[in-house]
Amino acid sequence: MVKFIIRILFIFLLFLSLLLNAEGKIFFDETGRKLSISSEPKRIISLAPSVTEELYYLGVMKRVVGVTKFSNFPDMAKKLPKVGTYIHLDLEKIVSLKPDLVIGVKGHTPPGSIRKIEDMGFNIYFVNPKKVDDIFISMMNIGRILGIEKKTKKIVANFRKKWEMIKKKREKGKEVKVFYQLGLNPMITIGKGTYQDDLLNKLKMINIAGKNNIKYPIYSIEKVILGRPDIILISPMGGTMDIKKAYGYWKNWVNIPAVKNKKIFVVPNDLLDRPSPRIFENLSDFVDMIFKNKRIFSKKF
Repeated sequence: MVKFIIRILFIFLLFLSLLLNAEGKIFFDETGRKLSISSEPKRIISLAPSVTEELYYLGVMKRVVGVTKFSNFPDMAKKLPKVGTYIHLDLEKIVSLKPDLVIGVKGHTPPGSIRKIEDMGFNIYFVNPKKVDDIFISMMNIGRILGIEKKTKKIVANFRKKWEMIKKKREKGKEVKVFYQLGLNPMITIGKGTYQDDLLNKLKMINIAGKNNIKYPIYSIEKVILGRPDIILISPMGGTMDIKKAYGYWKNWVNIPAVKNKKIFVVPNDLLDRPSPRIFENLSDFVDMIFKNKRIFSKKF
């Protein structure tokens, strides 16, 4: 009788296990949305260059079947099928690639496109990087979904170590005020709640627009003059800014400390504006450029 009960219990547990596996594992993305994933995703579409870079550093690019237009790193991403930009997605292309997981960044993908992707039966996961440390959280979350949690922990630990070393490099340095320019006409900068604002603060570089509640506000020259930045960083959004024109513009405002002291630097937008592990490969050089006057990324005009 006891053996019979044990056998029945075993069969019940086996059936329950199969049922749970059929329904899939439950995950919540970084915006609180619920996903049910029945098996480890093997066909992934990335909806942002930063996500593509995260997947590369996690060592899963072989699973990536599609990326957005501006995904230019790693080199192999340039050869992958394009699904449009994160604002204007090519939904037909997404369908044709048959993804079992789509990964985007909160606030980048229009709500209408999100609904259509979900209505077509595809799982979509959003990361939500507001701070530098959120990069590590996103990597761990993605690694967990992809079934490579153990491997991801080691990768994240390595990048955390690099980040701590970079912060230590600035620990005893003096604070400087910075204006971070994304656009010229209109002049767009970074505000409170952006990953770039957190990055600068952690490096003792105070964003003069850091109290602005708009994430990417339009800023007037009058506000820049009042903010008296020691450094101006030009990071052309989408690579569309005329750099020579930007330099020429600032030369007219010699009463700004950064202009007077020739502390205007150009930083390639894909090196610092993307919240991915790639920034930790470049931050040490970035700090040297700013505080040791090494024009590693910049061209002098």
